[in-house]
Order: sequence, then C-alpha cells, then structure tokens
Amino acid sequence: MADWHTVMEWLAWIVQYNPDILAAHAHPLLAAATESAPLNGTGAVLAGLAGSRYLPERPTYSALGLAAGAKDPVQRIAAAETMAALADRNRVDPVLLSCELSSLLEGGNITASRVADTIRQAAEISPVTGLRMLQVLLGLLDQLHDIPTPHPWWKPCGD
Repeated sequence: MADWHTVMEWLAWIVQYNPDILAAHAHPLLAAATESAPLNGTGAVLAGLAGSRYLPERPTYSALGLAAGAKDPVQRIAAAETMAALADRNRVDPVLLSCELSSLLEGGNITASRVADTIRQAAEISPVTGLRMLQVLLGLLDQLHDIPTPHPWWKPCGD
C-alpha cells in the first residue's frame, strides 16, 4: 500500500498543468500540518506547486499560507522554498498571497510567528523573492488591523 507521500507525488504529476487542483486536494493535509508535525506528503505537494509553470490562483495561495503556518519547521522551510521558486519565475501575486495569509491569520488557522518566520526565510533565498515577500508583507500589514501577538514583521526586510 502506498504512503501519502507517494499518493501526493502521483497527484502532483497528474494535475501538473493545474496547480490549483493539487492545492485544493492537499488542503486537508496542509491544514492538519498546522496542528501536528511532521506529516508525510506535504513535501510532495509543495514540490508540485514549486514546479508549476502556470500562474497560481487562490487555492494555491491558500495552500502556501497553510504550509507557511505548519507546525514542523522543516515543512515551513519547504514552504519558503516553494514561495521562492514561484517568485523567481514571477509566479507570485503579492496581493493574492497577502489576502490568503490575512484570511488564514484572522480565522486562527495559522499563527503569525510561523508565517513571519516563513516569510523571512523566503526573503533570504534571493533578491527577487525578497522583493516579493516585502510586497506580501506590506499587503498583510495593510489588511491586518489587530495582530494577536506582536512580532517583528519588519525582519524580512533586513536589520
């Protein structure tokens, strides 16, 4: 019997031309990853999203948001690398990503500290990604009026 990693690898290959379908099918797995660590299969999903040649829409950004809030730091690093891979190919819409992150944060689905760490890690990967993450951060600050716990959101911009 196949494990979740293999199943998600196959799903990523089957729907390689539509990353949003992969993201939608992976939502339960990624949502569970915010509460328990580590979960098998999230790496395959993030690799599938990172390798996409198509412009993602809301389901992909929501999946990236859930991955950014994963309990396991290794999975958050994979989320940062996925964001960087998409940003380096100009496949990140900062407005949509910040909207999805804002929605997930306000709904209590992910924590601000985990998202901040993921954004910081992504911003350190490349200058292009750093610019995109700064734009995401500015969009987030514009949308969030009451951040539950103070966090140095300026950290991705450097010291």
